Amino acid sequence: MTLVADTQALIELDLTDPNFSKLAKESGRIAALLRLPVVQGEVRIVGCLDDLLGAVYCLVFATITKFGDRHGPIERDKVLIRAEAVSRGSVRTDGKWMAGFHLNSAMYRLSATYDRILKTVTDVSGDLAAMRNAAEKQFNWKSKNIRGIHGQVTALKHDRRGAHDGRRRDAGLENAYGAVGELLSLTEAWACKKGC
Repeated sequence: MTLVADTQALIELDLTDPNFSKLAKESGRIAALLRLPVVQGEVRIVGCLDDLLGAVYCLVFATITKFGDRHGPIERDKVLIRAEAVSRGSVRTDGKWMAGFHLNSAMYRLSATYDRILKTVTDVSGDLAAMRNAAEKQFNWKSKNIRGIHGQVTALKHDRRGAHDGRRRDAGLENAYGAVGELLSLTEAWACKKGC
């Protein structure tokens, strides 16, 4: 497949599928926020929503490629096969590895967006827990899923094993779906408080 810069490839999602329906709804919430003057006037929030939409895209592809948690050691031979294929200009777009790639990408984006949104909406300096507590009090906000996602990403960043050697995920696809909604709820509450 040769991609041309001005070619747009679109995938039509089956919105009767509950997961795709939820992601479509969350994207509509992002669009509604982006139309608000208070959001348009806050470039940091626009940037967070851009990253959040990127996470939604990643979740769409994790869902399309049928993410399933992988157990057991890393398959070194598969990694080698993929690396060699890319070196020849051939990129695989399906399979379990790609599903995990998309979910991990979504989780990293969600974690970064979580941190940045908290810094923007609370104006609290200090650690993440202080910002989260301020947001929970100020906006009556619940953050169970995003906390799990952020904890998983932090462990992946700081544990030399990563997600291998039999280690199981603490947060997965369902948590990521929920985290999108939680971050949107916080942003909507901030926008309303600012005068939406």
